Amino acid sequence: MKKIYLILLLGVVISGTIYYFQYSKKFYQANLEREAQLWSKREENFNKFNQAQKKLAEDIKQYAGNGECEDSSQCKVIGLGEKVCNETSHYFYYSTVTVDESKFNLAVALFNQNQEKYYKDSFITKNCGHPPKSPVCRDNFCQPE
Repeated sequence: MKKIYLILLLGVVISGTIYYFQYSKKFYQANLEREAQLWSKREENFNKFNQAQKKLAEDIKQYAGNGECEDSSQCKVIGLGEKVCNETSHYFYYSTVTVDESKFNLAVALFNQNQEKYYKDSFITKNCGHPPKSPVCRDNFCQPE
């Protein structure tokens, strides 16, 4: 009698173990498929983000004009991108003579805001920026000193 109970108990344990492994395999495969979908969606979102940022960068260049100047007092510099260590990683030099200031500042603010969100969502490590060089008018164009 004890042998029959032991055999039955062993059968229950074995079938439970088989069911567990089959369920685990299905669960694991479902998680892999879910992760693949999430990564695909993430990649799609970052591609859309990059296209939007490229468009904003083109707008910034357009609103800034050609950067012509007569003297350095007409030249300014603005940070582009995320702020890290109190500095940005890129700077844009422009002339107050040729800029459409309201559209330019709005586009720069939106670009910087998007860049901040991108780094926050992507978990990418940011590098410390560097202070800008002073803007000067050289050869009738605003540029770094």
